[in-house]
Amino acid sequence: MHVNDAEGYGRIVVAGVVVPAEYDAAVRRVLAHPRFQPGMPLVFDLRAADLSRLTAEAFRGFAVINQDFAGRRGRARSALLVADDLQFGLLRMYEVLGATQNLENRVFRDLDDAIAWARGDAADASDAADA
Repeated sequence: MHVNDAEGYGRIVVAGVVVPAEYDAAVRRVLAHPRFQPGMPLVFDLRAADLSRLTAEAFRGFAVINQDFAGRRGRARSALLVADDLQFGLLRMYEVLGATQNLENRVFRDLDDAIAWARGDAADASDAADA
């Protein structure tokens, strides 16, 4: 994870095949990062990720894991940056199935829009995700 102190967010680049069974360990690594702070806005850069193994069942499991870490995570936003329509569609499903009371997710195609939304700079950049 790279923490951008000047802009106040963390960025995680995900590459290769995303395996649902590894999600728990991945979340633990992010939350254990020495510069992670509860409530920190995060941008997950998934443009180089293969999401083909993700299913609705996996996303529901992710929500349970997200809820388990709610105390450490704090109330925050996670922007999900994607490269193509397939990734966009899959992660829109995650927006619904993977959300928890303290964690809001949103999918974006543009890095600047993702950062602005995660940080709360954009009133509601969801329309930018559909552009």
